[in-house]
Amino acid sequence: MTTVWFQRYLYLRNVRTFQEYHITRLMISHQYFLRYVLNYLRNDELFCPDDKMFRKELLAEARFYQLQGMIASLTPPSLESVILTNENDKSMVISWLPSGSTFSLLFRASSNGHSPESFHRHCDNKGRTLVVVRSNACIFGGFTTKPWTSREFVFV
Repeated sequence: MTTVWFQRYLYLRNVRTFQEYHITRLMISHQYFLRYVLNYLRNDELFCPDDKMFRKELLAEARFYQLQGMIASLTPPSLESVILTNENDKSMVISWLPSGSTFSLLFRASSNGHSPESFHRHCDNKGRTLVVVRSNACIFGGFTTKPWTSREFVFV
């Protein structure tokens, strides 16, 4: 009988220790994330580690506090592409971009025209640009931090 009582005591003690550990961990974790939430509210800018798990947990906090701007900053951008149809390819391309990048479609040759003039009319002076091109079965592209500019060259 003493053995059963002692086992039950150890079980209850372990459960209590386990619960106290997780409550303490939760409180520390909550304070840790709250620091980033408060900094965001103060400065309207999000500065946080690039760690995926951290950003996922911070996103949960932002959703809890309904911080739409922070949610937008932490939500991975969606890449609208008829060339990159595989989600893994889209994720890979997005991972190459600077952290916190947002983007929108500027030019699509199939709807805006295939000429260089059309490309430059839509893309010049827009800032950083991601270009994805498909030529037959090959897909390639690039990212630039410099804005596109078209210049008129006169050759003599």
